[in-house]
Amino acid sequence: MTDIRPRRSCVDVALATKMLYFAALPAAYDVAVLVTGDQDYVPVVRAVRSLGKRTMLASFLEVDACARVLS
Repeated sequence: MTDIRPRRSCVDVALATKMLYFAALPAAYDVAVLVTGDQDYVPVVRAVRSLGKRTMLASFLEVDACARVLS
C-alpha cells in the first residue's frame, strides 16, 4: 500500500509558494498571518514583506525561533 500523505517539507514548500504567489497579486490580501515557529519560513516572510505586504507571526513561546529572527 502506498502512503500518499504529504511530507512536512512538501507542506512547507506549498505554503511558502502560495504566500509568495498571492503577495505578488495587488489585491489578494493585506496581511499574511503565519502560525509557526519554524525558521524555514524566514526567507518567504522576508520576500512577502519586500513586496509591500504586512506579515503577522503567531507561535508558541517555546518554539519562537522564527519570531526572534524576523523581529
